[in-house]
Amino acid sequence: MKYCILVFIVIGVLFSCKKEDSSGCNTKLYLKASSLGPYYEGSQIKFDISTTTDTKVQISGPNGYYHEFVTEDEENTFIIDTARLEHSGNYQIKGLKDCKVESDYIDFTVLPVPSPTCDLEENVIEHDLTGIYDSTYQYVYGHTLQGKYYEIYGINNSHSRRFNVVFYGTSRPRPGKYRATGMENPGLFNYCGVEVKGSSHSYFMQEDDYFIVEEENGKLIITICSATFIREYDGSQGTVSAKLVLN
Repeated sequence: MKYCILVFIVIGVLFSCKKEDSSGCNTKLYLKASSLGPYYEGSQIKFDISTTTDTKVQISGPNGYYHEFVTEDEENTFIIDTARLEHSGNYQIKGLKDCKVESDYIDFTVLPVPSPTCDLEENVIEHDLTGIYDSTYQYVYGHTLQGKYYEIYGINNSHSRRFNVVFYGTSRPRPGKYRATGMENPGLFNYCGVEVKGSSHSYFMQEDDYFIVEEENGKLIITICSATFIREYDGSQGTVSAKLVLN
């Protein structure tokens, strides 16, 4: 009989040590938000929000900005379609699910689109690249590429693609300041692959060199001023200034 009493006492101690949620709420909720800034007027502002599914997310920002939605997935993207200067500031991203509340904060700046530092004619390239003979592009086109990029390219007299700018994302790019990846296709928002093609080799715009995209009267204007381009097979370099205009 003494052994039976001891067993019941041990079991009672184990159950009494089980940790209880002091709030009485057992709902699981996590929240993490991020945004890549700065942004430029006219561009898209992108929020990446990781949280549990079926969570109400409330986004509160400067100048009374507010938006809410309910998540369907754990990884969520919310976009403010057209950035304005008054969107600059601190944002609270709050997640609410049943009895749980979690918050995260992000801060970014919206800047005016900078003016190019060089003045060029439309669809012209000035360069000192070996083996590249183009100076003008007769036609400029834009289209979706591989289901995840947007390519703008210039065609020369021989009707060959000679100047390619590949943007991350499938829609026509917005105004702003873009940086080069140093390779053909980008993998990041606001980064681009920029390539000048010769008959047998290509030059790529040096990683982190930048160019300006403007929009004027429905035209998209890409201007590159004195950027370094590197030949892919031997690393030789040259300087390029160019302007492509997409109607």
